[in-house]
Amino acid sequence: MNESEKDKNILSLFSDIVSYDETKRLSSSQKLLDILNEKQQKVDDDKLCEEVKYAFKRLVGGLASGRKMARLGFATTLSALLRVVPCNQYSSQNVVKLMEEKLHSNGEDKDIMFGRIFCLLSVIQSERLSDEKENSMLRKITEMLLKLGKKKSYLHKISLHGLSRLVVQVSAEQFRDHIWPLLCPEFAKGWSASSAELMQLLLTCSKQHPTVCDTEFLKTSKWLPSKTKHKNIIASHSFKHLAQVIAKTTMYHPNIDQFAREIVTTIGSLGTDALGTFWDQHLTPTLFSSSPERKYLGFMLAVFSFDLISSKEVPAVWSKDLLNNLYYALTNKENPLHLVCRNELPKILSEKLSQENVSHEVQLAVVFQTFTSPGGLHLDGITHSAIVTSLVSRFKLPALLNYIQWLKHLFIHGTTDKTMIREINLDVARKWSSSHLLHLIRMTSLPRNEKWISSIVRFLLLHSHFSFLGNNNNSHIDEISMVGEHFMDLSESTRSHVHQNFLTSVSWLSNMAPLPPDETSVVTNKPKVVIPGLMSSGRFWLASIVDFADSLVSCEHVKPVFNFNDNIKKSWLAVVQNISKVLKLKNSTTNQSAEATALQLLLLHVALQLLSLDDEVQKSTQDVVSDLTVIVRERFEVKGREQKVCDGDPDWVEVIVEILLTMMSQASSGSRKTADQVFKLICPHLTKNAIKLITDVLQMKDDSMLKEELDEEEDEEDNEPDDTDESSGSPSSDEDEVETEDVDEEFRKKIKEALGDAAGSTGEDEESDESDEDFSDDAMMRIDHLLSNIFRHRKKSKKAEEVATKRQLTHFQLRCLDLVDTFIARQHSSNPLVLDLVLPLLDVVHVASRDPNKETLAEKASVLLRVKLCKMKGYPRDLDDDVISRCHDNIEEALSRCRRGVGGLFIGQLASQCCMFYLRVLSGNTGTGKKGGAVDVSRVVSLYASALEDFMMRRESKLQHHVVHDFATRYTALAQQLIIPLTRYIKDGVQVYRKTQACSMLLSLLSSPTSGGNMMSICPSLLDTIVDILSNLLKAPTTIKPKYLVELLRLLHLLVHSTSNKGRDWSDLICLLRNFLELNEMKRSQELTNAAWKVLTGVGVSRGKKEKTTKKRKLNDAKESPAIEGDPPSRNQLKKQIRKAKKEKRMKIEKSKDIVNNGFNKT
Repeated sequence: MNESEKDKNILSLFSDIVSYDETKRLSSSQKLLDILNEKQQKVDDDKLCEEVKYAFKRLVGGLASGRKMARLGFATTLSALLRVVPCNQYSSQNVVKLMEEKLHSNGEDKDIMFGRIFCLLSVIQSERLSDEKENSMLRKITEMLLKLGKKKSYLHKISLHGLSRLVVQVSAEQFRDHIWPLLCPEFAKGWSASSAELMQLLLTCSKQHPTVCDTEFLKTSKWLPSKTKHKNIIASHSFKHLAQVIAKTTMYHPNIDQFAREIVTTIGSLGTDALGTFWDQHLTPTLFSSSPERKYLGFMLAVFSFDLISSKEVPAVWSKDLLNNLYYALTNKENPLHLVCRNELPKILSEKLSQENVSHEVQLAVVFQTFTSPGGLHLDGITHSAIVTSLVSRFKLPALLNYIQWLKHLFIHGTTDKTMIREINLDVARKWSSSHLLHLIRMTSLPRNEKWISSIVRFLLLHSHFSFLGNNNNSHIDEISMVGEHFMDLSESTRSHVHQNFLTSVSWLSNMAPLPPDETSVVTNKPKVVIPGLMSSGRFWLASIVDFADSLVSCEHVKPVFNFNDNIKKSWLAVVQNISKVLKLKNSTTNQSAEATALQLLLLHVALQLLSLDDEVQKSTQDVVSDLTVIVRERFEVKGREQKVCDGDPDWVEVIVEILLTMMSQASSGSRKTADQVFKLICPHLTKNAIKLITDVLQMKDDSMLKEELDEEEDEEDNEPDDTDESSGSPSSDEDEVETEDVDEEFRKKIKEALGDAAGSTGEDEESDESDEDFSDDAMMRIDHLLSNIFRHRKKSKKAEEVATKRQLTHFQLRCLDLVDTFIARQHSSNPLVLDLVLPLLDVVHVASRDPNKETLAEKASVLLRVKLCKMKGYPRDLDDDVISRCHDNIEEALSRCRRGVGGLFIGQLASQCCMFYLRVLSGNTGTGKKGGAVDVSRVVSLYASALEDFMMRRESKLQHHVVHDFATRYTALAQQLIIPLTRYIKDGVQVYRKTQACSMLLSLLSSPTSGGNMMSICPSLLDTIVDILSNLLKAPTTIKPKYLVELLRLLHLLVHSTSNKGRDWSDLICLLRNFLELNEMKRSQELTNAAWKVLTGVGVSRGKKEKTTKKRKLNDAKESPAIEGDPPSRNQLKKQIRKAKKEKRMKIEKSKDIVNNGFNKT
């Protein structure tokens, strides 16, 4: 790099050292220093080179820049440069002199003052003041910093910070002689005029130079009491003053002053309970009885103190005043601290409590202390915040275990066992504690351990499904032995709440990833494939829960609160036996391991269903148990022979699919997730009938589910009498009335309430007549209004039920569609049953797209069909003849739907994509065909030929052109047999549009590489046909359609360039095309003209070059050509005339002004 390049580089580096990028800023500063050092080394004497002088001037002057990173970049570089340049070449006095020259201002310019103080800080940062022989600069810089600090409040902190750095660097003699005399007056007023910055400077002086800033001076200045033996400023005697100093740091709100944290840290290191005393007696009253800024400071410092205190000091730091202010800030949206406490404080608490130096005792004590707030245990629920959640979510394992024990104690006894926590109702305590036990399972941030998770689930199962008989202390089950003799049984609402929490916990565990094994745990049966719901040992969580339930069923200390009669007990024993049988097979090395895992998971879920509190669920589960028992016996217990299935009996996988569909229709998310897991395991064993069960649900219509209810409602409306006389006198409707009483008893009560006294006995006609006579007109009008409201409300309720039923069906279909998606994702490359899903999905899209309430179902099914199925990369290979035949049948069915126009354009496009998918699968499989793989070429071509004929020759055809066009463009080798029909349709098609499409398809087929022989054979006849068509069009120019003619000319151009037409006489064609070019229709369309000339060029006619005339040349020609008299002026001539007239008018006005001015001057 030469000298000129280095000089240019120096200038560019000055712009880079103010960059926002810290890395770029520091690297540019270092490069600048290297270049300047290299330049300085070339100078022999002690003088500075010009580049270094320029650098000092540029850096000092740049400190006054108002750009965001200018001062930081220039100050850093200046400090580094001062360290490199020796003092004898450029002293601190030279820097201060340059500062006074460059940063001089008589006023109070903010940028200038910041520049001056940054310049002084750079000199201090360079650490050269203590090395210079002349100490006068120490005094001068100290005076300048004190003066600047007093001038503006925003300079006070930074100036005293610079003095603190200076005090650390100098020796004791330099400090005593030059700095301390200037600082003594600042410290003389003691605590009365103290601030955080001044006190920080005093502490630095006392620490670095204790012989100068000694105890005698501190006592004289009243920093220390006169009779104290303490030598430290921060001690118990100064707590009151320190609280005031901390309170004054809020001028930098919301930033927390670092010195405030240092004070809290120093007090925390004084000894036991020192920080608690400081908070309780001084800091809390000072901060939480003042402004919002000081309250915010109190919250932040309290969180900061968690790692400095013991559990006994928590009530003093996390005090009642703090919690009251926190509660009122959370509940009052107008409070200035509302958003901070609601959104930011939980994150800050979570980050602080997750630190290693915060003990688990403090974590637990902070949570219990939070419960003493006005919100009590329901603080998060009342304030809609996450304060307690953020505290609990960071528990360490010992704190978590103690908290779980406390929650269980609260559930059993209903008392908090804490003096400051407000007692609550027993039912409320049990609901709250059970909900929090559930939340602990769902908190992934907690230390996960199978032992405490199992204890919570077992606890919830015990109290939701069983009641206690007494003498619980003798039980070997820990969850029972911890319950005392005076335990009060759960109320119905509480038991229902706990039962729901138990089901939620089971659902969560069934989908939880396996936890890493503990150091003490032994992994016995580690699964080869990790699936959700497994423990670290490879065992299902549900298996552990069922084993515990089995031990409770046979326990003498508890009894079930659910129905556990002999039939259910028999079913329970059958389920337990089947689980043990399947488990043995699962652990063995057989090919049925996946089936056994699926059956085990399903049996475990069924076992929990037998423990349901609902009798209907238990009854339906018994039937499922009997079916699963048959499957286990016939599928896994039969050895040495093939499984025999009687005619008409469903296969085992079909039975399981029916059970899974029933589970998917339930509202329980746990049942649905279990069904999804079981389905993934049995996917390889699905049969055609099992797939049909799922597709039948997808194709289910709303009318089929509502048919019975709608028929009953229509019958009731048809049989409804016109008036009360007819209803009372129709003895034939007695049975209907009895049924209606059973169904609409609530509706009848509402009518009786509306009728009042008129709703008496209507058994005899005479009584009813007398009651009508006694009824006034006003009463009739009032009752009529009430009755109309009742019937209107009934009609709305029926509609709401219908809407809810439709919504449930749609959700059920969406869940079943997820099963189909799972099957396609797992079996798309191996199972040919995937091919049977195409048309059912097409039906789902068609039916769902007509219902506006099923837009989600239609969209999801269409994406599954188009993207995941028709465009999947892998597909089944080595298909059987039966599967190949079904594929051809499906192609025929899809084409027939296209011909019928079912579903419109979108469904037609989907059907065409389905046909292309089947052809791709068949082409990729081996078959007897040479070109088409397993494709039956004659059948497929005949189907598309029939569709093509329908489209071309039937005017009322509903077939879309893209159906045949896709086949012709993507499978040109198979579609070569359509060339002959297309040559006929380009002339004989029923519409010009269809003729155009025929030309386009024919052009695609003839352009393909596979059309060699067909091209040679059909070219002459096709050429004659096109010439004949063009001749007919020339006779009737008004009937010419541009698009049709363009396609004909493109096709003609292809034929002309074919090798079979060499040596042909083109004179007739040339004459025909020249005549076409003379037509106005051709002249108006450049596309038609170019297409015709392409054909003419192909037969040897050259197109003359047209002289290009630019816009500039046209304008010049227009200027040179003389204007003819009588012709109107052109646009440019008019503009020139207007400009000339305006110029003449402006000159006249200026001339008149001159005449007037001259006249006044003469007078």
